[in-house]
Amino acid sequence: MSSKILNPYTEKPDTSSMRVDPGLIVDRDDVYTFMPQIDSLKLLENEVMAKKLSFVKLVKYVIFLYSEDTVLNIRPLRELKDRKQRAAILSGFMYRKGSVDFPKTIDDMVFNLGWESFFNVVMEYYQYQSPVWAEISTLQQQIWENHRFRMMPATSVQDFAKKDSLTKFFREWNKQLTENIDVFYSDHDDLKAKQTEYTGHGIESRAR
Repeated sequence: MSSKILNPYTEKPDTSSMRVDPGLIVDRDDVYTFMPQIDSLKLLENEVMAKKLSFVKLVKYVIFLYSEDTVLNIRPLRELKDRKQRAAILSGFMYRKGSVDFPKTIDDMVFNLGWESFFNVVMEYYQYQSPVWAEISTLQQQIWENHRFRMMPATSVQDFAKKDSLTKFFREWNKQLTENIDVFYSDHDDLKAKQTEYTGHGIESRAR
């Protein structure tokens, strides 16, 4: 990932209005203080030394890029590639001056989500602070119960009528689920692709 540096890359934005303020995260203790809900952080911290990366910088990158209220979500919205680069710079990762060339480790494991433990932190944080996530979970449960009931043998005309009604509900709920998943991912198509690559399932599998 590389492009000509623009002035916004070198400006330090005011992050004090963000729900999780990356400016207040200085060390690992701060990470767990401000993000106690993210269980997968422990595994990431255990693996980070072998990757020769900074645990704190990685977490700040996640906050800058994936927070719903991030300062990077200014309008008009920059391309995802551009926001990833800026999030990395604001988090303290080094890059080659005169361009936005980062080390291959950052490109592969962070920008391209090629490190599963890091991906899990991203997804858990994304789910935690996404207002759409609860609705996805609810719809997935409704669809599962709908399937279970329709698989039961029908013994009366009333049973067939109920199944017909539930089939209509299923189609509507499935449409709503698809729409909510699109809203959940926004323009983060790479998250959607990696979710399937790592688990073999879409995001709906995490809602069960």
